[in-house]
Amino acid sequence: MYARVKDTQFDYYTEYLSKGISRFSVEQCCYGEGFASSLKKFMTEEDIYGEDQTISEYHTKTGPIHFTLFQMANVMSEKIFGKFKDGYDRLRKIQMLQCEWIRLTFEAHRRNMWFNAGLVYWMLNDCWPASIGWSIIDYYALPKPGYYSFKRCAGSMVASIENKNGRLIAHISNDRFSPCEGKGSLYVYDFKKNEKVLDKSFDFSLGEAISEKVFECDYSEFERCLTRDTIIVFDAESNLGKDRTFYVKDGLVSLDLSYEDAEIILEDEESITVKAKEFLPYAIFDLPYLLEENAVTMLTGEVKKIKKK
Repeated sequence: MYARVKDTQFDYYTEYLSKGISRFSVEQCCYGEGFASSLKKFMTEEDIYGEDQTISEYHTKTGPIHFTLFQMANVMSEKIFGKFKDGYDRLRKIQMLQCEWIRLTFEAHRRNMWFNAGLVYWMLNDCWPASIGWSIIDYYALPKPGYYSFKRCAGSMVASIENKNGRLIAHISNDRFSPCEGKGSLYVYDFKKNEKVLDKSFDFSLGEAISEKVFECDYSEFERCLTRDTIIVFDAESNLGKDRTFYVKDGLVSLDLSYEDAEIILEDEESITVKAKEFLPYAIFDLPYLLEENAVTMLTGEVKKIKKK
């Protein structure tokens, strides 16, 4: 895989990471970095954000292969999200790498239930203080940003988007032993203007423990509206809850994104309220306490109240 990532633009990663479907996936890999608040327990700020990455490399476990996991994570993150602007941007993009990897692979498996009967991610937690690693829970028993991508995709109802044979398909996966009924909206979203360019709204109804197509149309209808400032978004709301996912054919690197942090505009004892300045595939909140969601997708100008745990 490293050669494929290193020697190509890897702008096809959306389809590539969605392909590995088997009857039961016993070891789905996904790696990324933890929150800086955990990293600072065994690394200095210079180690984390500086140009010299020797200590980060040291704290990344690698098997007997011709490249290191640390090198792979750096290359893959830049191919998916764009060149690192600085050390802070590097950390954020390697954190988002695990979020995106889990989202695409888990959504694909949920779309294909019951052909696929389940998957196991490698791995749950770390046995030593790692900078970049395979786990979604770090050495200090704290979730990494990728954990929240897993949590979302393991929900009762999960939305996903597939581009297959020229058709754009919206899927809903219902993991509960009860029916799922709701409304969906599949749309082209301009994140610079904060507006929907093209919107297809529909109702859906699924039986228990099933995944189904709930809407489809020609991809070309959406494709003609796509620019560097637009993405395809699928919002779903049902009796089992809400979900949101997005689709970018040529990868997030093809978009004009700033990845500017969301702002905390209000805080009390029970929650924080945050606002995104621009679309964030993963708004990441590194705070002295845990939230119900420390990493979440947000649209431009969106305000979200998140409970503290």
